[in-house]
Amino acid sequence: MYSVPPSGVSFDHNNWYGGLGVSGRGDLTADPLLVDPGTFLAAGYKLSPSSPVINKGISLSAVTTDFLGTLRSGAYDMGAYESTPP
Repeated sequence: MYSVPPSGVSFDHNNWYGGLGVSGRGDLTADPLLVDPGTFLAAGYKLSPSSPVINKGISLSAVTTDFLGTLRSGAYDMGAYESTPP
């Protein structure tokens, strides 16, 4: 974990939780409220419906789907998974 960004590296639109984070444009410091963190199952790292990082990401033209292949559109979520409406 960096307390000061290394030279030539910039951080933005990240969520920092459980330690010192690097503050950048669009960053949050909050519990991401993952479904079941600490497991060896990728599905445990999906966002719960009340996660503060939903719709807080940014659109990257090269990234059109999430970890499971779900289309990212509109307001992106931070993280590997795009949440889906209930």
